[in-house]
Amino acid sequence: MLENISHLVSIGKQLCKSVVLSHLEQVEKLSTQRISLLQGRQVDIKHQEIPFIQHIYQKGTSTISTMRS
Repeated sequence: MLENISHLVSIGKQLCKSVVLSHLEQVEKLSTQRISLLQGRQVDIKHQEIPFIQHIYQKGTSTISTMRS
């Protein structure tokens, strides 16, 4: 009887260990995907062109021009 209990305990440890390892692997995979996604966004932001808009008002005229660069 003691051997059976000991055997069941060792099986329980193995099952628990495999569940924990599986969960950790999933968390690691998700973390890697998130890092890749964030790095991709950083590259997009760096390469995104932000237009510079400057309003020009000339004294004596009634219009305002917009200059983009």
